Order: sequence, then structure tokens, then C-alpha cells
Amino acid sequence: MELPQDRSSLETCIRPVYVYQNLPPQSIRLIRLEPGSYEAGIVIRLEPVQFRIGVEDSDVEESDARDPWAELQIESSQARGSPIEYEALSYAWGPKGQPMIISIEGEESCIAHVTQNLYIALKHLRLGDRVRVLWIDALCIDQENNEEKSAQVAIMADIYQCASRVVAWLGPEADGSNLAMLSMYYLGSQIAVNWPGPNGDSSRAQYAISAAQGFDGVDWIHGRVSIPLQAPELNAIYHLLSRPWFGRLWIRQEIFLANSDAEIMCGMHRIRWTHFRHAMMAIQQDDTIHDLDSLLRTNLWSFTYTDVNCGYSGLRLECDAAKCEDPRDRIYATMRLYFNGQNVLKITPDYTKTVGQVYTDAALRYIRRHQDLALLQQCELNLPIPGPSWVPDWSRNPGFCYLDTHSWANSCLSMSFALLDGRVLQTHGKLITVIEHLWKFDDYDESSADTLINTIRTTVQSLLDKLVSGIGEMLERCAKTLLGVYISDIWESPATSDYPSLRDFESLIAQVLAGCSAQEIKERLGREKTSSILWFIVTVMAGRQLFTGTNDLFGRVPIFAQPGDHIYVLIPCEVPLVLRPLGGNQYMVVGACYAEGIMYGEALLGPFPKTIRPVLSYKGWRFQDIDSGKVVQEDPRLVKLGVGLQEFREELEQFQDKRARLMVDVDILRRAGVMDLQKIELV
Repeated sequence: MELPQDRSSLETCIRPVYVYQNLPPQSIRLIRLEPGSYEAGIVIRLEPVQFRIGVEDSDVEESDARDPWAELQIESSQARGSPIEYEALSYAWGPKGQPMIISIEGEESCIAHVTQNLYIALKHLRLGDRVRVLWIDALCIDQENNEEKSAQVAIMADIYQCASRVVAWLGPEADGSNLAMLSMYYLGSQIAVNWPGPNGDSSRAQYAISAAQGFDGVDWIHGRVSIPLQAPELNAIYHLLSRPWFGRLWIRQEIFLANSDAEIMCGMHRIRWTHFRHAMMAIQQDDTIHDLDSLLRTNLWSFTYTDVNCGYSGLRLECDAAKCEDPRDRIYATMRLYFNGQNVLKITPDYTKTVGQVYTDAALRYIRRHQDLALLQQCELNLPIPGPSWVPDWSRNPGFCYLDTHSWANSCLSMSFALLDGRVLQTHGKLITVIEHLWKFDDYDESSADTLINTIRTTVQSLLDKLVSGIGEMLERCAKTLLGVYISDIWESPATSDYPSLRDFESLIAQVLAGCSAQEIKERLGREKTSSILWFIVTVMAGRQLFTGTNDLFGRVPIFAQPGDHIYVLIPCEVPLVLRPLGGNQYMVVGACYAEGIMYGEALLGPFPKTIRPVLSYKGWRFQDIDSGKVVQEDPRLVKLGVGLQEFREELEQFQDKRARLMVDVDILRRAGVMDLQKIELV
């Protein structure tokens, strides 16, 4: 018999590949990584252990609360005297080609194949003098057993929460990683960040940076100077933050649910995750650091602003650039990054379901829990996942800006809705307009500025020709449509000095209509200001086109919208929607839209009093008295509904944002003068 030439095949002939045995109920496997030198082969043992999650952590239904299995066997890391201690590894699997061999000892000696990245991680994690107990998904879960995989994924968040430590492996030393790790520790150890959540300081702005104890005199912390990093350090940090770990979806859950002992490890260097994340926030907030590409800035944003108490809309926005192999994991990998890490939607991973079934189930659970239809703003027509049009396709980057935190089209009103036959959403709404004309925007970079200028010129001139409003009013409406929230005038206090004002936009449009080229406009208005306005326009218009409707209304709609589509304000949804009529009262969801003149509840409650204007804050919309400057949370138009507001006001005081909802019905709205409400069925 001819012997195989490569070592992997030879080892397979000599020793069998490890065969997983079924796990007992309420159990996980743990790895005992045997001690050895760095050069020695990897030897592990796999041992099943009981893993029983307490009632408050397991999200069991009330009927299951008396189940004796519900008592803790492995307690959370915050609990005292955890009977089994283990560390959980967070890492990127890496390419599956050219796998490495490790030994699994037990009743017989077997082998297993692992990716090269995991093999190198195990070499770095191995101790020289004692066993190290680890949980690693690729080895502790039988990846070929969908039933086991579903059950283990369901408790994966608990596995990371209960670990004595989570170790995030970035990879071996390379590209100046030692310098990068030292620099990240240097930055992160000097600052404190006011993260959202129960441990945050409610008297200070969320995410605000301050000096850590003993570092009050450091100028860069207070923004007086740039952070003290030179080109070599920044280059090393750039390469470090570009590693695959930062682009993986699952690691968000793994690191954000970890306890305060979590570590980032690269090569042989380790620093605490808290210090590392602080450093990421410092870099993210320093406007003087320009040598970061868009993907790296997206990763920085995601890691600094993701928390465990945001909705699926926020999670999709923050995690869109993250990668996962299975599109079902868009739900399963984020279901605990929501509502303080609890699985309040009661989602159970099931890899026997199709992607469409998983997404429909998640959408239904979200809608039923929140009793609103805010999720509809994530829907886009012409996406490939089969299912109802009111179910978002979470598998794809939407390619457009969300409106959820910046839209108030229903003015916090809500109304009951029904699910018919499991596929039809029935609710009430008001028809606003029918789309007549559309204008598309081209992609933009510095080399194509003149193309964008020409598009703006043609569009604005067409709007002036078609609309009856005066040029001053039209330009303000146009600015809010093209720039969205990136206008300093609409904020309660300016969000950033980078946002242009309405006057800046009007100056640019005047130059555009005068026939000036991009270069001429930059010379007259300033290169930086002009480029900034154009960049914001392209950001807002990504995946969007402008429209005019049948009643002097214009705004931006999804790229899939077409003439004849209807724009509705649905009572349980804060964002106006483009709906495609199918006959009768049935519609398909085309997507969310922006239409100046209906974004602040005007379609339902009418215009604001002349002395009141809506202003935007980081918690949502507020209402400012123009004369006194006083800002209040409650929409002053709600009193016209003639209903009791006490419960709503208590919710508003509790949440301090637009999660407060005022439930109404058709009769209440009609008595208040809101006519033409229609019953809508979304299919």
C-alpha cells in the first residue's frame, strides 16, 4: 500500500478523526488545553459539563419557572463561588483551507482539524506548567450536527457571560502590533467614558470622555490638543484595527457580554478590553486623525457606539459591515445585543429553518413585543429573501441612511394592528401623495464633483419649475431633504461644528444655479465647506432618489420606487412609507421615505403653532418655544386629541425619548379632525 505523502493524511491513517458524542441535556463541552512548549503539538481533552442557566438568565417562560433544571450550576461571572471556571475565546475562524491537526486525548487518541488561525491561537494560549480550561466554539460544538448547533447557539451568550474571562484573539504579532497594543493601552488607561446603561452618569452626556483618576492634567483628554500619536503609532494601530476579528459579527456579542476581566490579545501582548475600547473611542472622536479609511471608521463606530440596550434598527445600522457566513446569524448573533443582553424576543436558534423563516419569525416577535411598526423602515423592495414585504432582509447592507431616530411622522401616536393568516399586516394610515416624477443621484468623489453639481443644478431647477412654493421656502425644504439631520439649525444644540447651516446650503445652491463649476464654488465658499456639504448630500441620498408628488410634496424615496407608488403615514410607524398598490386595500412595502412637510406629525396633528419649532437632540425630537427658548418633550399639539395624557406623560418622563407611545383609535383621530384614514393590508 502506498503511504500518503502529506503529514495530515498520514496522521489520519494512523489515528482516527474525533467523533462527537451527543451532549447530555443542559451541558456544554469544555477544552482542557494540556501544557507544553510553544513548539510542541497541540493536545486537548474535550469534557462535557453541566451548564444550567438561572431563571433570570435563561429567558424561560413563567410556566417553566418551577423546573428544577432552572437553578444555576455555572453561575454568572458576577456571582460568588462559580463552581467551574473557564475562559471563552473570541476569535475569527480564518480561512478553512490547509487545516492544521491537533490531538484529542480520551479513551482513544484522535485528531481534529482546525483552521490555521485557531491553531496559532492555541499555541499562544497554552501555558507551560498547567492545564488551561477554555470554551472555543469550533471545537466545543459539533459543527456538523444542526440540532446540537442550534441548542448551543441558543446559550452562547450565556457561555460568554458566565466565563471567568473572555479572551479576544486578534492574531500573531505582525505589522507593528506590539507598538499598536502599547499605544492603545497608553491612550485607554488615561481616560474614562460615560457609557450608556445603569452604571453611566445621567448628568453627563453619553459617550463623553473624561480623565481617568490621576490624569486630570492631560491636555489631549480635554480636546485642547490632538491625541499624542505619531505616524508610526497610527500606522500600527491602523493595521491592528484592520484585522479580521473586528469585521466578524459574532464577536460583538462575545465581547460586549463579557465581564470586566475581558482581554484583547495579539501575539503575546494582552490588554484589558475596557482600556482598548476607551482608546477606540478616543481615536473615533478625534477629528484631526484623517488617515483612516471608511471601513476602519465603520468598525470604530460600531465598537464604540454599540451597546446591549438598542433595538434591531440600531443593531443593523451598527453591525451592517460585520461579516458572518450564515445569513441566519444576522439574527442569532445579535439577539442578545438588545435589551440589556436578555433574549426578550424569545428567539430560539434553529438552523433547520430557511433564512426567510428566521427573518419572518424575528420580525413578528419584534412587532408583537413593541406593538409598533417601526421595523418597516428597514424594508426594501426587490431584495432576494422570500417572504412578506414587511419583513426586512437583514442579510444585506441596506446602503441607505436610516430615519428612525430622526422621524416623527406619527408624532408618537400608535394604534392596534392585526396579523392575518400569518402573512398580512393590517393597520390604518393616511394617504399623503402619489409619486409623479423621480430624479436619481450619481455616486460622488472629488473627481466627480462637477457631475454631482450638475445633478443638483438640474434637480433644483426642475423643482423650482414644478413647485408652487417660493424660492426661499423651497430652498429650506430642499436643504432638509438633501442634508437630512446634517444641518446645524435643526439641533437643540449644534451636534458638531462640521454640520453646515441652512445659510451655507443656500449659498451653495445660489452658486450652483448661477452655473458655477465645482472648482469655482470651492474657491468662493471654501474647499472644506463645499466638500463637506457635497459629502453629506451623497451620504443622505445613498440608495435614494428625489421625487415630486401630486400635491406639491417632494422628498427622497428608495431607489426602487416608481411613479404611481403611494406615500402613506401609518399610525403605528414613525417613518412615512412608500407603498405599491396591488388592488383593493393591499400594498407591498417599497421602503421608508422622507417628505418635508409630513415628518413631524403634520399629516395627523396639523402644523405647529407659529411660536413652536421641533428641534433634534440625541434622544429624539423636542419642541422649542421660539420666543422664550424653552424646550419641552411633549408635542403641544397632542392636547387637541381630547384624551387623557397622564399615562403617556409618565412614560415620557421615564424613557426621556420617543419610546413613549400614546395609544389612539380611529374614532379619537376622526373627532380630532383627522379624516381620510384608510385600512391598509401589507403583504
